[in-house]
Amino acid sequence: MHLFCTSQGSLLKTLQEVRPTRILAVPRVWEKIYEKMQEVGRQSGAIKRAVATWAKGHGLQHNLDKMNG
Repeated sequence: MHLFCTSQGSLLKTLQEVRPTRILAVPRVWEKIYEKMQEVGRQSGAIKRAVATWAKGHGLQHNLDKMNG
């Protein structure tokens, strides 16, 4: 399936509707996603932050392992 967002501000709504498993996007989209994750993380409690940090590290290591064979 191919999906294009044409109106500004509709990306979040569209992603929530379609729930994609893979996304190909320009760097600015990834920056906005990262900024939102940082914002939510700052508002979360210590346990939630610790779990999120662990999950991101685990995901990074998994993908590095896949890339390096």
